[in-house]
Amino acid sequence: MIDAIVLGGGIVGASAALMLAQKGQRVALVERDFCGSHSSGVNYGGVRRQGRPLHQLPLSQRAHQLWADLPGLIGIDGEYVRSGHLKLARSHADFAALQAYAEQTRGFGLGLQLLEHAELRARFPWVGDIAVGASLCAEDGHANPRLVSPAFARAAQRLGASVYEQAEVIRIEHDSHQFQVHCANGLHLQAPWLLNCAGAWAGTVAAQFGEP
Repeated sequence: MIDAIVLGGGIVGASAALMLAQKGQRVALVERDFCGSHSSGVNYGGVRRQGRPLHQLPLSQRAHQLWADLPGLIGIDGEYVRSGHLKLARSHADFAALQAYAEQTRGFGLGLQLLEHAELRARFPWVGDIAVGASLCAEDGHANPRLVSPAFARAAQRLGASVYEQAEVIRIEHDSHQFQVHCANGLHLQAPWLLNCAGAWAGTVAAQFGEP
């Protein structure tokens, strides 16, 4: 028996599978290619809170705490570095927007530092004259996406999750009790819960249930 099927082996799907497995749920993670081989594995690896909408910040702060012990979570450090996230203002209007954001987020513990032109040039001379100021979130950073995304899937697998790669989903049904997931390779899974973590293909999955 499976408690939940997670569609999509990127960092969202793999981390969802990991957290469910940590809670003792029986999970199947289904990926049409290889875990972390699409968007989650080919980006700049930013791990940031700065710039996120206010309603996302409580969850971002919780994630920030989890990333602090990445080896304990997924078994590797993923080349995660809290190198800082610098957001540049190319006009005075942009800088005013950064000031407003810093004020709005003051209670969330981001520790934003507003840098006017002279201080910005003194601390980061490579920026040049393109910016009139900036906002620095010193505790934000980046990781290596090619390492981190697959590691989340492997960590879930070590906790008992079943990971199915090269399993392209061709049809999903719901029989009023369970989801039935059919894959091109003949794999057939069923569970009462389905998590749609398919990234750019999530709309195609949702369209099968009238919610494109």
